[in-house]
Amino acid sequence: MTEEVTIADETLLYRWVSRDEIVKDDNIGRFRPSSNAFQKTTGTDRMSVVLGDTLEDAGRNPMELADELKTAASLTVGFVRSCEQVVVRRPIAEEPAHGDVVGSDSKALRTKLACEAVCIEGDWEAARLAR
Repeated sequence: MTEEVTIADETLLYRWVSRDEIVKDDNIGRFRPSSNAFQKTTGTDRMSVVLGDTLEDAGRNPMELADELKTAASLTVGFVRSCEQVVVRRPIAEEPAHGDVVGSDSKALRTKLACEAVCIEGDWEAARLAR
C-alpha cells in the first residue's frame, strides 16, 4: 500500500460517529467518541473516512455529514500518520471524498484517536444530546 503523498498533513479527515457512541470519559473529564467508533472494517486493516480537501474542493461543508443519528469526528492527517497509519484516497460512488486509514488496529490506537478527535458540531456532549 502506497501512501497518498498528495494529502497534506494539515488536511482534516472525518469519521462518522453514531450519537450513541459518544461517551463520558472520566479519565479526561469530558465527552468523546467511544473507541469503537474508530474500529477498522471487520476483517481488514482499513477504516473509512471522508477527506476534507476533496470535500472542500467540491464546495461541500463537513456539517452535511451529520444527521439525527450520527455526527463526525475530525482528525488531522498528520496526527493519524503519527500513529503509524497510512491515509489513501479511495473515492466511491456514494462518497467521492472517501478515503481509507490503513494500518494495524488496537484498542490503544482507537482510544488515542477517540481522545484526539474534534466534533464537527463543536462539542461532543451537545452532539450526543442532539439525537
